[in-house]
Amino acid sequence: MMRWFFLSVSLLFACWARAQMLVGADTLYGNEWLDFSRTYYRIYVAEDGIYRIGYQTLAEAGFPVGQAPAAEWRLYAFGQQVPLFTTTDGLF
Repeated sequence: MMRWFFLSVSLLFACWARAQMLVGADTLYGNEWLDFSRTYYRIYVAEDGIYRIGYQTLAEAGFPVGQAPAAEWRLYAFGQQVPLFTTTDGLF
């Protein structure tokens, strides 16, 4: 009996909860920070910390190294820009 109660409450909550935010007449989905004219690459990490990704690793993964100055690279986490430190401002 208790199991059915929790299931029905969970279903009720799932119908009410949404990923979008309604702000007046606008519906926000959380990806408003994206600039669709740019290319983005996803880098997965196992846990929080400081990581060093070398040139060879990026090149082997198909990352377009040598095409954009390192000073123009941006790093985002959860839609917020976070600090990215490079060893050069020129091309990698």
